[in-house]
Amino acid sequence: MALTGRLGARASRLTWRLSEGIPLDARSLALSRIGFGALLLLDLRERVALLSRFYTDAGFVPRAEARRLWAAVLPHALPPWSLHFFSGSSAFQAVLLALQGAAGVALVVGYRSRIAALSAYVLLLSLCQRDVLVTGGDEWMLAAFLFWMPFVPLDGAFSIESRLHEPRVLPRPRTVSSLGTLAFTAQLVMILFFAGLQKVLSSEAWREGSALHQVLQDVPATPFGLSLGTLPLLDCVLSYGALVAELVGPWFLIFPVARPVRAAAILYIGANLLGFAAALEVGRLPWVALAALVAHVPGSAWERLGLPASLTPAGEVSTSPSGRHSKMMDVMLVVALLHALAYNVARLRNDEAEPTWLEALAGVVVPRQGWGMFRKVGLRGVPEWFVVAGTRNGETTPSIRLPDGHPLGLELDSAASSLRGNQRWGYFWSRAEMLATDYPDVLQRYLQSECDDFRPVAPLERVEIVWVRGRRGARKHETLTAHTCSEAREPAP
Repeated sequence: MALTGRLGARASRLTWRLSEGIPLDARSLALSRIGFGALLLLDLRERVALLSRFYTDAGFVPRAEARRLWAAVLPHALPPWSLHFFSGSSAFQAVLLALQGAAGVALVVGYRSRIAALSAYVLLLSLCQRDVLVTGGDEWMLAAFLFWMPFVPLDGAFSIESRLHEPRVLPRPRTVSSLGTLAFTAQLVMILFFAGLQKVLSSEAWREGSALHQVLQDVPATPFGLSLGTLPLLDCVLSYGALVAELVGPWFLIFPVARPVRAAAILYIGANLLGFAAALEVGRLPWVALAALVAHVPGSAWERLGLPASLTPAGEVSTSPSGRHSKMMDVMLVVALLHALAYNVARLRNDEAEPTWLEALAGVVVPRQGWGMFRKVGLRGVPEWFVVAGTRNGETTPSIRLPDGHPLGLELDSAASSLRGNQRWGYFWSRAEMLATDYPDVLQRYLQSECDDFRPVAPLERVEIVWVRGRRGARKHETLTAHTCSEAREPAP
């Protein structure tokens, strides 16, 4: 009876917690806001470098071709919408990127953060749908969190807004609790939990605890990751440890548990995400999840660090205001949450196709869901990458590696995806085989740009994309596609 009573009490506490929202410290939310703003600006820096190549009609992917590529990469999605489709000029694209940058800065400094988050969400989603070739899971995940941020008070600390309304006597920290904080937390729980569930359901290697070594073979690894791959005894521990962080850890953000237990779960999830970031070259995926995780750090941690307090007296919980407008927003949040949950469940059944009624909102209003991070392991069998090479003076001069002009090599450090220091190029090259088969004009325009860019150094006669497959000692390579350099045209900056 005592056990039943305790379980009933915990169930009541959980029901109350969900109905009232997930309490989040204002300083933690503010640091999360700053993190998302910084990630948005980092993403924008890469996009600016690709502006003329991937976002204008004079680049590799004109608007008409971008729509066809969207259908090829996401065959079950609705046609894309994008503000960036209104014009194919560099000036128009630069204006939209500048507006996105302004939204990112506003998030970092905490000025009109809800409006900034909504603007950033619309512009980022528009940018992702303008050119799916250079869009990856980190952008979709960032957009997913930006979608919920306008429903969460973000300016309670470390913001221009809090400074403008700061009282004369600095009060102690407040806790923010609303349906918006519940939705924000639920998004993080869904990302982690369903990623772990997909691993268990679709991969024997994860179930057997032998996935880490195979992940390091399938995903480009850092020197630290390569060193882990030489320690087979750690494979089982780290593989199961990752599953615990994704399948078990997130629920401690929602369940009514003691603060030390919740803090330990946050540290454990954070360590797992940092481990992925340190061991694998996966872009900003772990950092986006970490920025969301920071919002759940308890206020006591910041008090020990001496970070300044926010705006309301100690112990007071700030909830969203009542009224017709608030109720309408709550209805929107509930519908969006149910959609996100249904989308994630559908992805468990079929990773490639979602029901049409789910796609009616996905990518248009509610961001796409379903991140099966590293769930498909050991499928490629052998590593593969692409090297871009140019030839001049016929056969008398060896081919050179582009774009840096060094002698041609076929090692992984010569891969085209790693030479420009821009993750967007990695996404582009991951679809090179599909482009060569179905959209050769995209690769031909790219190769012509290499001819143009290299002409001031030494004119090229021919440029080719070399497909390298296999491990050292049994490596094969073949030409995926080639291009004869034509007369000069205006090079893309």
